[in-house]
Amino acid sequence: HVTDVQHTVIWDNPAEFQAILITCAIPQNISIVNRVSLIDEDCNLPKNMMSVKSANFKNRSTEKIGLCNKVMYSSPDAIRFVEWLELNLLFGIDKIYIYNTTIRGRSNDVIKLYSKHGTIDLRQHDYLDRLSRTITQSPFPSPDYNQNWQLEVMSLTDCIYSSEEHYLLVIDLDEILYPVAGDFKSLLKQNGFVTHNTSA
Repeated sequence: HVTDVQHTVIWDNPAEFQAILITCAIPQNISIVNRVSLIDEDCNLPKNMMSVKSANFKNRSTEKIGLCNKVMYSSPDAIRFVEWLELNLLFGIDKIYIYNTTIRGRSNDVIKLYSKHGTIDLRQHDYLDRLSRTITQSPFPSPDYNQNWQLEVMSLTDCIYSSEEHYLLVIDLDEILYPVAGDFKSLLKQNGFVTHNTSA
C-alpha cells in the first residue's frame, strides 16, 4: 500500500539534525503493519524497509514504575551517578532507561553493573559520529548544543513506546524525585510528585 505522509517538526530549534514526527493513514482493510518504507520520490519501489515496533500499552504491569533518562553523554561523575541511581531505586523505581550517545569514563562501568542486575536498560543510540562530536565538543550554551535537545525528543519517544512499565517518569541526571508526603509509590500513581533540579 502506498500513501502520502504528513510530517511535523517537533522542536524547531537551530540544529543540524531535526526531530520530525511522520504519520500516515492506514486503510481499514489492513490490520497489521510489519514493515514500512519511506521514499521521497513519486515511485512505488521501496528503497528501505524498516520494522514496525508495536507498543503494548494494555498489558503493562500497573504495579511497576519506570524512569526515562533523556540522553547521557560525555563523562558524568560516576559517584554522583551511583547516588542518583540508588536514590531513585529507594523511592520505588523499578527500571531506569538510559540513552547513551558518547558516555566515557567510569560511568560506563556503573551502567554495566546495574544493567547486569536488571536495574538499567541501556539503549545505545547509533547517531552519526559527526553528530556526537557536535554535542560533546560544544560548550553550553551554544547554537550547536541545541542538537542535544533534538536527541532527547527521539529517546523519550522511544522510551514511551518500548518500556514495560505502566507508569513512567522523565528526569535528568541533575534532577531528583522529591516526595511531598506519604507513600511515594502511591503518590506517583496519583501524579502527586514533584522533581527538584539540583543544578539550580
